[in-house]
Amino acid sequence: MDYTKLVAKKRQYKYSVNICFDLRDEERIAGFIPNVTTTEIFREYLGSMIRGNSDIRSRILYGSYGTGKSHLLTVMSAILGHINIKGESFKNFTKLIEKYDDDLAADIRKFAKEKKPYLVVPIYSDYDDFGKCISFSLKKELDRNNIQVTFKGFF
Repeated sequence: MDYTKLVAKKRQYKYSVNICFDLRDEERIAGFIPNVTTTEIFREYLGSMIRGNSDIRSRILYGSYGTGKSHLLTVMSAILGHINIKGESFKNFTKLIEKYDDDLAADIRKFAKEKKPYLVVPIYSDYDDFGKCISFSLKKELDRNNIQVTFKGFF
């Protein structure tokens, strides 16, 4: 049997996700399929940030190629930055999260309506100096969001 006639790749699926290029693409939220593990990650990272009770300062998210790390971070960043949260994709995403965690879905919806967004700063360059990468990327996002700040140095 020829399985290629039975299985078709959806248009929104790509081989990889790039946070810089895909952050403002609503299809990234639409195409995210939560499961028990990703919902736990959302609960730990996103839930505690939204509720403002996070003692977590940093985490390492690791996994093999193609497991959805970048996609998960793109969706999480979009929610924190209030990017593409007005459409059907966001509503469908929270309904899917609700299947695993009602409270988390409610917190995400509340955050999207009531709180000020975070400024999400993807790293846009690959300077040898990490400070220059951060400075360049921060300036780019501040400009994109019409926020005027003057820097005297990289730090």
